[in-house]
Amino acid sequence: NILITGSSIGTITDYDGYYELPLPASISSIEVAYVGYSTQKIAGVPPQGGQINIDLEEGMLLEEVVVTSHSLSKNASGFYRNRDRKSDSKKEKKESNANQVEAIFNTTSVRFELEEPYSVPSGKSQLKLDLAQLEIPASYVYETTPKLDETAYLLAYVEDWRKYNLLDGEMRLYFENTFTGRSVLDLSEAGDTLELSLGRDEGIEVKRELIREGSRKWVLSGKQVVSRAYRITVRNNKREAIRIRIHDQVPLSTDNAIEVAVKELSHGQLNEETGEVLWEIELAPGASATLENAYEVKYPKGRELFVE
Repeated sequence: NILITGSSIGTITDYDGYYELPLPASISSIEVAYVGYSTQKIAGVPPQGGQINIDLEEGMLLEEVVVTSHSLSKNASGFYRNRDRKSDSKKEKKESNANQVEAIFNTTSVRFELEEPYSVPSGKSQLKLDLAQLEIPASYVYETTPKLDETAYLLAYVEDWRKYNLLDGEMRLYFENTFTGRSVLDLSEAGDTLELSLGRDEGIEVKRELIREGSRKWVLSGKQVVSRAYRITVRNNKREAIRIRIHDQVPLSTDNAIEVAVKELSHGQLNEETGEVLWEIELAPGASATLENAYEVKYPKGRELFVE
């Protein structure tokens, strides 16, 4: 078993000890455990694609393993005790295609139990069991920052996500019944609304190009002026309408001798503190939109200034 320390994100190795695990940005160490061996904590995890060789020391050896199943109920005094599974209790049932699972809420945790026994076949191959299927309402928005990447990404926003008892772990992403990749569900970074990236969509064309640049000198004021203008084009090649957010920016100045003047934003929203420009538009199937971001930068003659 491979587990990221302080989380429930983990995986298991194959018979030869190989595994793959997407790592969240907050990771500091991982823990490696195997029956009959002492658990080992590994700090300084290498970046994605790196390799770690681990030798575990023998610990408590088990001659026989017995798996039992029981639940807990709370008595009048507030303590928990074992109870017969046939007794009545308040449980939340979630249905799945293959199995039925019960979510049992304890004081500090949620435990999931299969209602029917399940046989685990022997062998070297990994076993993955679907415990439950949830249909969760979400709002879908495309996001793109063409200055960095001329690609549109589909994001799903889930409100009130805590009621679904989600767990940290690896996600396998499917879009329009096609596998698009893997990611990590890290709920420690989620706020009131859970944001999930479903990957890039090739059906949305995005292009950003420089359409005008210039430099001139103002003799009377002793200043030099640099101008930039960018055109952003977004086209929807899909069969349904989409909502998309386009992000760009204008320069910010912390020097009173350097002035930035916005000339054109195509009705985009400018954040004065960060310089971010945001457009949020809807595009019908086959439709396209053209946006322009133009600005000038004035600075004292004789100074060197890089303007992008």
